[in-house]
Amino acid sequence: MEFINIIGCCTDLTRLIYLSMTSNDLRLLTNDWLCRIHIFLSFISCDISGWHFVCLCIERCYIILFPRNYYSINRTSIKPALIMILFIYFIGILSNLFLLIPNYPVCNEPFKSTLVNTIKFSITFIIPGFTVITSTVLMIVVLIHWKLKNIKSDFINNNNNNNNTNGSNHHYNNTNNSNNTSARITVAKMMLICAILYLFILFCLFVFGSIYDDYCCFLVAKTNYHWIDNLFNLLSILYWFVLTITSYVLMLGTITVRHDIKTMLLIIWYNIWKRNSFIT
Repeated sequence: MEFINIIGCCTDLTRLIYLSMTSNDLRLLTNDWLCRIHIFLSFISCDISGWHFVCLCIERCYIILFPRNYYSINRTSIKPALIMILFIYFIGILSNLFLLIPNYPVCNEPFKSTLVNTIKFSITFIIPGFTVITSTVLMIVVLIHWKLKNIKSDFINNNNNNNNTNGSNHHYNNTNNSNNTSARITVAKMMLICAILYLFILFCLFVFGSIYDDYCCFLVAKTNYHWIDNLFNLLSILYWFVLTITSYVLMLGTITVRHDIKTMLLIIWYNIWKRNSFIT
């Protein structure tokens, strides 16, 4: 995933920043094939990053809805992760192969193809957006359910405390369950915030493309002197930042991921300390 983000920063993000500062498109400063390769790397990194975020949302939603089923899975097996990675890369590569077809003048003029535009629009906006919206609605329902359940539980506990207590073991179990629920609520809130940010920037790009429909047909920049052009560049840059930040936030929101990172850092630190001790 880090490699894909680096490709995106070196292609699309660098191009957008340079375009906003100089009004010159880097794709037009090279020959036709370098232009095609640049667009291909930019599009494929954008699609893979977007679908990676969608898969993270689906995973977090599944963890919150079915925690017992998730933690009963053998997490030492890499098959599920490998299948997900291959699926994401397959979608990203297949949806952008048209850029490498010489008969398509993608770098010279407005590129108009109903089939290609429909496929790209579905893969980049419709399917990911619908999936994230579904996950977001489920998270809102779950949070409301937990809130109502928490209010009911507090009311019952207050009544029990007013009458008599049922023993320390019952209190310990309630505390343990409350801590587990609190952790799941935190993960749900993190996912909800990330999903709302993603949907907001996706909606802004969708509205922009609907109002200024000529942008969907240009894979290279037109005259980039109007404030509308800079606004589109800014929205595209924000889209990249939102994708990158929210993906890492969702990954770090899992206890197992944080534990693995902590273990890895401790091993690195131990090896460095051991080497320095050996040298001295």
